[in-house]
Order: sequence, then C-alpha cells, then structure tokens
Amino acid sequence: MKTIIIAEVGVNHNGCLKNAFQLIKEAKSCGADFVKFQIFKSENLVDENAEKAPYQKRNMSEESDSQFEMLKKLELSFEDFVEIKQECEKNKVKFMASAFDLESLNFLLNLNCDYVKIPSGEINNVPYLREFRNCNSKIILSTGMSTIDDIEFALEILTSAGIDKKSISLLHCTSNYPCDLEEINMNSMVTIREKFGVDVGYSDHSSDNAVSSAAVAMGASIIEKHFTLDNELEGPDHKASLNTKDFKKFVRSIRKIEKILGSSTKKPTDSEKETKKFVEKKIFASKQILKGEKFSNLNMTTKRSKSGINSRDWDLVCSKEAIKDFQVGDLIEIE
Repeated sequence: MKTIIIAEVGVNHNGCLKNAFQLIKEAKSCGADFVKFQIFKSENLVDENAEKAPYQKRNMSEESDSQFEMLKKLELSFEDFVEIKQECEKNKVKFMASAFDLESLNFLLNLNCDYVKIPSGEINNVPYLREFRNCNSKIILSTGMSTIDDIEFALEILTSAGIDKKSISLLHCTSNYPCDLEEINMNSMVTIREKFGVDVGYSDHSSDNAVSSAAVAMGASIIEKHFTLDNELEGPDHKASLNTKDFKKFVRSIRKIEKILGSSTKKPTDSEKETKKFVEKKIFASKQILKGEKFSNLNMTTKRSKSGINSRDWDLVCSKEAIKDFQVGDLIEIE
C-alpha cells in the first residue's frame, strides 16, 4: 500500500501568499501527495497576553514573547486559502489543512477536502470535536502530548457526533520541534493501532529521515513532515522542517521502504524461481538398487539437478519398490 506523504507547510509561508504558492509547486516536485496548511484567526486562537511556547522562543530570533503578535504575522485570510486550494488543484497535488478555532474549522469543513486534520492541541476540545458532525471528509487526528485515555475520549466525542470510526486515522507524534530520538517512542504507534483498530501514521518532527522510514516499516500509512523553502527563514517551524532538496530525499527514502516491504504474501520472486531450478535437490541412488527392492534411506541420497523427483517427495518414494535396476548416481524413477 502506498504511504500518504504530507508536506506540512503549516505557517512556513510566513503570512505571504506568494510563498504559499511556491511551497505548493516545490512540494509537488518533491513527490508529496498532500500539501497541508494551518488555518486560524489569531484573535480566536490565543489571548493577546499569551506567551510563545518554549520551542517557538528557541526557534525564533525576534525579541517579542507575544504568541499573538507572532501568529498575526503568520495569518492568511480565508480568501487566501480558497486561492491556495485552487493552486494545489492547478499543480495536481492535494490540499489539506488543520483549523485552530471554530470559525476557521467551519470554513475548512465547507471546502470539501479529502482529509481534515485535527491538531494535537484540540484532542480534548469538546466543542471543537463536536463541530465535526458536519464533516464529510476523512479525519486525521494528531495525538501529540496525549495519553491513550485522551485518544479514547476524542474518539468517543467524534463517533457520538456521527463520525464513522473507520474514517479516522490516528497520527502518533512528539510535539517538540525538533524532537530528540529518545522522545519518539515509535512503539506507541503500534499500541494505538492495536488498541483502536484504525489506520495509523506518524507526524515527524525529528531531524532524521530514518524515523519516518521506521514508522512506515512498522505500519504507518500516513507520514507528515514540515516543509520549508529555507531553513534560515524567521518563524517557529523552519528549523524543524525539510527544504526542497532534503524533502526529495525524504520521499525517496519512504518509497524505497515501500519497495522493501512488498506485500504480505510469501512467495518466490521471478528471480528466485529461476535460481530454484539450479539449487533444488532431486533423489538419486546412493548404491546399486535391484528391481523389486524397496527404496529407503540406505540406498538413496539427494543432489542438485534440473530434472528428477523432488526431494520433498522423499517419503512417497520410500513407500515404493524399484521398477528396474538402478546404479549408483542414477536418478530415481517411480510409477
């Protein structure tokens, strides 16, 4: 099964529609399946006195600690997102977004996207989750900063609002930008899949491509990775994102893992079938066998040969008597 790869632009357009369009083109050239954005109204999202999160302070050089001021600079209008979705369609890459307030969520739900993503920070937001009663899209629920109980709570709210559980995918992630390898705990993605019986994926905030490759090998059907035009740009997420060159390598590594994984069916490949002809053992006489003598371990052996009775039929041959005389090294024949 092909892994869905999401290029998470988020706010890496820095509030500029031109940058958003360029990111769409670049993401498409990298092989991304979806380009994802974050939709919000700053005044609905944070209190004007709210401080930046620690990772936002760490990743930005501007002196102001105001989260509101930061977000206001990164905000795009609803009209902008209509154009962004059209630009995705023009570039033949799919649009996806997450909304961070109810007004933005209702706008997003009316865009009729294939998928809508619920951010990790909204996993316990009851009125937000209940708004999905109007959702006709598939849902991706991000589970950063959460426990199994938190996930179960969110799923109960969504399903009680009329959402089919089968239309929900759960994304494991670590909400640190970038996160250390010791924080990833990929085995919990498997726990989530086994516990809730839905498709799972991984939202990768690490700085190592091996992490998402491991996630795919462990059953992730969706991979999300932050994407930027330039890691040196000012903004909260650029440093934890991949630029165009690195995102291309990232996509190639995931597609390589898919080839390695293959299918769940155990069968010989075409090349193995050819090799098998030369290494399979057939049954030979190890000493002289006279007509009417019973075949046994005492008068037969196996050797590689392109013709003859396959060694897997050894017990069948041992139940038979020789139909003629055999000399040492002769291929055994039976009726």
